Amino acid sequence: MAKVKINGTGQLNGPVSIRKEFEMYDKLANNLHGAKREQMLADIMATHYPGVRYNPRQISINISRK
Repeated sequence: MAKVKINGTGQLNGPVSIRKEFEMYDKLANNLHGAKREQMLADIMATHYPGVRYNPRQISINISRK
């Protein structure tokens, strides 16, 4: 299992602070640094921050493995 931290800002009727910390399987966490990064980030943002507009390049992702 990998611990994933997502930090950044978005926009929805004003600035929205994006701070989320969760655990996911290592294979899924690897996709957050690969070619599928933007798609994985879009799925996470749609689930946890619906309607928030954001720039994927301004969202930082930190992965730590146990």
